Amino acid sequence: MHSIDSLRELNAKLLAEIAELRKENAEIRVKNDELKDNAEVPNLRRKLAEFESEKVELKAKINELLRQAVEESKRRDVENAELKARIEELEKNKADSSAENVRHDDKIAELKAELFHLLSLAQLFDKATDAEGGAIRANQEEILRWYYYGKEFLIQASVIVQDGKGKIGEKRQRE
Repeated sequence: MHSIDSLRELNAKLLAEIAELRKENAEIRVKNDELKDNAEVPNLRRKLAEFESEKVELKAKINELLRQAVEESKRRDVENAELKARIEELEKNKADSSAENVRHDDKIAELKAELFHLLSLAQLFDKATDAEGGAIRANQEEILRWYYYGKEFLIQASVIVQDGKGKIGEKRQRE
């Protein structure tokens, strides 16, 4: 029994809910009818027409921009193809120049070796020149010393002769 009572209670709740929903539905229909009669509806229709017009214009602009994008894409494709061909040519030239660079590197190595020998020879010449200059200076100094020695010798000999009044002393004669 208990389940029948609960079903009746549930049925009563549902009937009350249905009645309330019917009441709300009636109110909504009244409001809907009022809105149809409202003056804003023509304004909304006019705005809708304006939006439709703008939509058509925007579609036309989109189509034009799409056409321009396709043309630009084709132009870029042609430009890319030209650039790829140029890159291939440059890579080919790079390979050719790499082989040439190897030959130049070999030549540079030969020139460096030759330059090293020339520098060694130049340094040897500088050392020999410096040594020769030093020897010449040493010889000149020795000659100058002998010159001063001779000059001093003559001066001393003159002094001795003058002290002896032109005579050389007896002691000096015996010697």
